Amino acid sequence: MSSIREGHWLEIRGSYQGEGVFGAARVEIIHKQRYEVLIGTISAQDGKGGFMLLSESVEVVDKTTFERVDRDHLVGQRVKIEGYYLGGQRFSARKISPRGEGRDRLVGRAERVRRERDGWVVSIMNFTVHLPGELQVRHEQPLDQYPVSDSRTQPVAASSRNEDDLFGEGIRISENLLAAGLIEAKWTDEDNFDLNNLKARDRQDIETSARARLIYRPTASFIGVLELRYRGLWRNDDRDGRFYLDDTRLGETFAYFVDPLKWSVDFQLGRIDFDEKREWLYDQNLDGLRVFHFGRHVLTEFSVSTTLSEGTPQDENAVNTMLYVSNGSQRRHLAAYVIHRDFDLLLSERRTHFGLRANGEWLPKSWSWLEISRMTGRVGNVDTAGWGFDVGNTFMLENGLSLTLGYAYGQGDDPGSAKDNNFRQTGLQDNNAKFAGVTSFKYYGELADPELVNLRVITAGVAYRFGQPVSIDLVGHYYRQDELSRRWINAEIRKRPNGIDRDLGWELDFILGWRTRASWDLELVGAYFDPGAAFDDADNAFLGKIQFRYRF
Repeated sequence: MSSIREGHWLEIRGSYQGEGVFGAARVEIIHKQRYEVLIGTISAQDGKGGFMLLSESVEVVDKTTFERVDRDHLVGQRVKIEGYYLGGQRFSARKISPRGEGRDRLVGRAERVRRERDGWVVSIMNFTVHLPGELQVRHEQPLDQYPVSDSRTQPVAASSRNEDDLFGEGIRISENLLAAGLIEAKWTDEDNFDLNNLKARDRQDIETSARARLIYRPTASFIGVLELRYRGLWRNDDRDGRFYLDDTRLGETFAYFVDPLKWSVDFQLGRIDFDEKREWLYDQNLDGLRVFHFGRHVLTEFSVSTTLSEGTPQDENAVNTMLYVSNGSQRRHLAAYVIHRDFDLLLSERRTHFGLRANGEWLPKSWSWLEISRMTGRVGNVDTAGWGFDVGNTFMLENGLSLTLGYAYGQGDDPGSAKDNNFRQTGLQDNNAKFAGVTSFKYYGELADPELVNLRVITAGVAYRFGQPVSIDLVGHYYRQDELSRRWINAEIRKRPNGIDRDLGWELDFILGWRTRASWDLELVGAYFDPGAAFDDADNAFLGKIQFRYRF
C-alpha cells in the first residue's frame, strides 16, 4: 500500500457505505484523466435537473450530455458520471451514460493518504476510502511512470509541469495546512566557453537553493499557497575571481478559486509558476491573473501578467497577455495559443506569437512533438517577423532502449529585407524537457543552450532505461545558422561567429538520471562542443554538472 502517494490518480472499485465512506475491493494507479468519474445508482432527484449519486450532489448544466439515459426518471438508474468535482458534495456532470450491474467506482486524485492500524485511508473528492492492508495495489506500468499531480489548483500548469519543479508529499501541520519543500545542490564546471585555450576564462559554480511552501486548503473550492525561495552561489571565475552571492525572494504565491461563479471557470491570482512540459513557451514565475474555463471538449486559459520584482529589467517592464486553448489531454495534447508581450523600455518593443502544438502518443510506442510558431512585432521603428518550428519523435525500442530524432528551425534575418526577420522565442522559455529517460535536460544542448533564433538544430539521441528508474541519454546536436551572422543569439558560447560560414559546430551530451526514490533524484551531465567553420581559430569546450534534488 505504500506505493500510493498523495497526487496519484486512482481507480477504485468497491461499495459505497454511506456517510461519505467507500469500501475498496480493487485499487489501480492510473494516469491523470481529464474528468473525475462516479459509477453507482442514483438515489434522489431534485427539481432543477440535478440528482444524488454516492452522496454527491451532481449538477446538470448546459454542457451535460445524456447518452441512452432517461433524464426524467433518473432515480434507480445505474449510471457512469464523468465531470468535475467542485468541492464539498458538489460534482458538475459533463457526460452521463448507463452502466450495468457491478461494483461502485471512483476515479480521481488521491488528496490525502494516511496509515491506520488495519490498513490505509485515502481521501478522494468528498469520499473517505478504506483500503485493507492486504489489498494489492495494481498498476500496469512501473510506478515511476505515474507522476503525482497537484490538486485542481493549476489545471493546465500542474498537469503539464516539468517534474523537476514538483514538491514532495509534504508535512501536514493541521487538517487544512500542509508544508512542503524542495532542496537542490548543483556543481557546474565550464571549461573553455570562449573557445580559446590561451585565455583563462573558465568557471566553477557551487549553487544551493531551497524552496519552502505552505499550502492552505480550508475547503475543496479554495487553495492558498505561500512560497519562499533561497539561493546561494559560490563562484570561482578565472577572470572575475572568487565571490559568493545569495538572495531570498518570494516564490509561487497565489490564491486559487474553484468555480466560484458556477460557470465552470476557475481563477488564480498572485505570483504564478507558468510552466509546461517542454518549456518551449514558458517556465517562469509571473505576477497576475489567470483564468481557466472548462468546456466539454476544450480547456481555455487566459492570463494577464507582469513581473513585479526580482526579475530582469526587461521582464519587469513587460505586460504579458496569453490565450492558450487545448483539448485538456496530456496523452495526446493539441493546443493553439497567442502570447503577446509589450515592453516599456527606452527602445519600445512588442512581440506576439501565434502558435500550434501537438505533443503525445501519436504513433505506436512513440512520443512525438510538433511546435509551430509565427512571431510578429516591432522594435523601435523596425517591424519584426519570423517563423519557428520544432518537430521530433522518440521511438521506444525493446529492452529499455529508445531512439530520438528531432529538427528545430528558427528563421534568421535576411540582409536584403527592410524587416528584422529573426524569429525569437517568447523570452520566457527554458527549452528543458526529457525524452525517454527519468530526468530532463536542455534539449538544444546542455553546453551551447541557445535560443532558437537564426538557427537550425538537428538532434539525434539514444537512451537506455534500466529496470529501476535510472536512465542514460547520449544526445548529439548539429548547429547551423539560417542566415550568415556575426552573432549566436543567447547561446552560452562566448565567441562571435565570423559571418562567413554557417557551420556553428556540433555538441555531444551525456546525461545520467537517477530517481530510485520518490523524495530525491540525481543528475550527472557531461557535454563536449566542437566548433565549426563559423568560428576562426577555435578550440573545443567542455561542461560538467552534478545536480541533486530532495523533496519533502
